Amino acid sequence: MPSRFESVPEETPRRVRPSAYLASRSGTLLFVGALWLAIGAGMAVGLLAVPTAWDDLLVTVRGKRALGHAVAVLPTDAVLRGRPVSEIRFVFRDAKGRQQIATSRSADVDLVRRARLGEVPVHFDRFRPSRARIDGTRLSPFGFFILVPLLLAVAGVAAVARGLAGCVALRRLLVNGTLARGRVLDVSVSESPLRRRRAFDVLYAFDGPGGELQGVSEESEAPSRGAELPVLFDPERSWRSLVPPDGAFVR
Repeated sequence: MPSRFESVPEETPRRVRPSAYLASRSGTLLFVGALWLAIGAGMAVGLLAVPTAWDDLLVTVRGKRALGHAVAVLPTDAVLRGRPVSEIRFVFRDAKGRQQIATSRSADVDLVRRARLGEVPVHFDRFRPSRARIDGTRLSPFGFFILVPLLLAVAGVAAVARGLAGCVALRRLLVNGTLARGRVLDVSVSESPLRRRRAFDVLYAFDGPGGELQGVSEESEAPSRGAELPVLFDPERSWRSLVPPDGAFVR
């Protein structure tokens, strides 16, 4: 038998090295997802240190509309995109009829002009009415950038879940899969910007319980067409198969 067949124990359960499934595409996805999750968590912790960072999101989610009245439009030393920033002080009544005073800043010429006329549309946090803004302005310099950590965390959790599921499935096949003799049908170059080396997608065929089945395995070296390879498959789901990597098992 070829040495590669001899490296795969026939008896199950097999002792498998963690690198056999962690070095796979699922393992890479697991690592990338964990990295995204860590970056998102780090950014969220940093933003939590800024008291007003979440104000815009809170007003958007919990906001209630009101009609405000500008009581003062004052110049500031700030400039945004070449335009002077004005401070607009306004009053409005919350849901309980109490008068609230708040401040917004804007470099929008039209908005500042409307504010000088008196009435301005306002949104305020129904649970904290003093947190309010004139429509078209922002309370926080971050704006909706604070959603980036959340998006990274969601993407990270999804990637970790999918990568972990893939690693578990690979390990199950390596530990308990049925050994069969496969043969190479075709070889193509597998390109990926995440890899530092060239890899090959090997299309192989093997005899399963219901007849001939096919699968694709990623190999670091290109085998010749017709070459024999050891294949492990799930007898209950024979379409699940893989070619175990070299050094996958502990003797």
